[in-house]
Amino acid sequence: MLRAAVSSVLAAAAAASLGAPPPSPLAAAASEVADAAAAALAPPSPLSISCNFTLPATGESFDLAPFRGAVVSGVEAGGSEVRLSLCGDLAKPCVDALTKDLINGSVMLFFGTPRKLTCWDTIAQWEMFPPTAAPLGGGGGARGLELRFSRPGDAHLDCTSVNVSISARCNASASAEPKLARLSGSQDGCTWAFDVETANGAICAPGQQTIL
Repeated sequence: MLRAAVSSVLAAAAAASLGAPPPSPLAAAASEVADAAAAALAPPSPLSISCNFTLPATGESFDLAPFRGAVVSGVEAGGSEVRLSLCGDLAKPCVDALTKDLINGSVMLFFGTPRKLTCWDTIAQWEMFPPTAAPLGGGGGARGLELRFSRPGDAHLDCTSVNVSISARCNASASAEPKLARLSGSQDGCTWAFDVETANGAICAPGQQTIL
């Protein structure tokens, strides 16, 4: 609203200096509506995306903010290169190989050679379809959590829904640097499962909350 008002004032001043009549109230109102619509369609700021998860079963509280902006990459069993984020969508959108659309997402698959990789698909989208969190499966007392994503299928996949799980595990022998976390994964039909191993405190030293 303030931006629209300032724009109207500046436009009027510029018009007056050129000898043209100032914008009509109707034009100013239309500009205000257009600004409001653009603001409504704008994606949320990355810093506004929550990356905090509490596991009710254990009371562990994970703040994955240290992974914001970090690209964790690796190769899944099928040979595709994977890039994923443990906090929000990746900063760079996928240029979809089929539709050529720019698509934001938190897990992307690529094909090609290391010198020329092409984005094949975005299989998880943090902002549009936020993840839920669950304890790690498999027992053994491993420290970490599992992020679960689900979204409708797309032009690439003959799937009613696309399901992705990311098991973020504490591994003292891995790097504590978020972008150097180890990544592996596999696909089973419309479901992808990824393992991320890190020594970062966000995974290895979660907080604790009292669950009533």
